[in-house]
Amino acid sequence: MLEALPLWSAPPRIVPIAGGRTNRNFAVHDGERSYFARIGEDLPHHRIDRQIERQAVTLAAAEEITPPLVYARDGLLVTGFIDGTTLHKHLFEDRHLEAIAALLRRLHQIPAESLPAFSPTDSALSYLDMLPDAALPIERQRLAARLSMLPAGAPLCLVHADLIPENFIERTGGLQIVDWEYAGRGVPETDLASVIANFDLDDRQTSTLLAAYGPYSSGLLAAMREASIIREYLWCLIQARHTDELGDLIEYTNLCRQRLLEIGL
Repeated sequence: MLEALPLWSAPPRIVPIAGGRTNRNFAVHDGERSYFARIGEDLPHHRIDRQIERQAVTLAAAEEITPPLVYARDGLLVTGFIDGTTLHKHLFEDRHLEAIAALLRRLHQIPAESLPAFSPTDSALSYLDMLPDAALPIERQRLAARLSMLPAGAPLCLVHADLIPENFIERTGGLQIVDWEYAGRGVPETDLASVIANFDLDDRQTSTLLAAYGPYSSGLLAAMREASIIREYLWCLIQARHTDELGDLIEYTNLCRQRLLEIGL
């Protein structure tokens, strides 16, 4: 499939990349040039639409926030390859938080009128509707009531919406962001909350990130953090129902459950 693309100057060397819970990833080496390739179809249960992803990558690549798009069609996406190191929630420094803040400021200056609105609250409610009571360790009404209390804000700009540490890659020229499956038009606080929750930032680290980022709404940030934590846990439950390849999903689900306990659910 990848080998047959009309992009290569010679038969490419294709190397699988570990990770990726909703698709298969590869490094493709074509002579002295390297590319990142991903195989993944639309996933309606996660609201993943590859055409929307393509638009988001194109917008972000124009600002050098993500590598340039090379090819996107029929479930295949090929971009430039980042020669760097992924971040890890236990192995990062304040300088990384400052770099993330600067990168997000640039991202959130990108208008995204052509993209659908994204809200972690709406996403969580959609997941909740898909799950039977037996799959929910927390009472449905309790989750729904908590989500109904959270303001959404008016969608303003391009948001990535899935800022786990592994989606940041540090290279010589600085950080870039990959994996735009959930991107859309939203409020900046969505991405700030995603970083705070997924990196498990403490109060001091959160202050470092926010001070480096600049103005934000504290009310929206608190709401988006709760919504993001709930959404990520429900994502795990949905993913378990749609895959036989659990990988680290059980461990990740337990981590997300612990985060729910920390916000009182």
